[in-house]
Amino acid sequence: MYPARYEIRLKGRVSGRTLEDFGHFRATVRPVETVLRGRLPDQVTLLRLLSRVRSLGLELLGARQLPEASDPRSAIPAEAAPAEAAPAEETVQVHDRKVGSR
Repeated sequence: MYPARYEIRLKGRVSGRTLEDFGHFRATVRPVETVLRGRLPDQVTLLRLLSRVRSLGLELLGARQLPEASDPRSAIPAEAAPAEAAPAEETVQVHDRKVGSR
């Protein structure tokens, strides 16, 4: 099962300085939420990351394990793709750092 890819959704726009606390996750900052995506080596690291979210006072909207690229469930059929343009967003590559380290 591990390592596995995860998506963590946080309410609001999380600042660049705060995003540094999330190791090597890729962050997409949207007007109403911040989405972190990355690979975690084990469940203990996932729990540490979620604990860090709580300790920073961030509101967790959701967390889910993402299918691997080779998994047929990871493909989105054309008819399921949204017809409208996606809201403005910016993607931030967060520095390499262990989750929860200081």
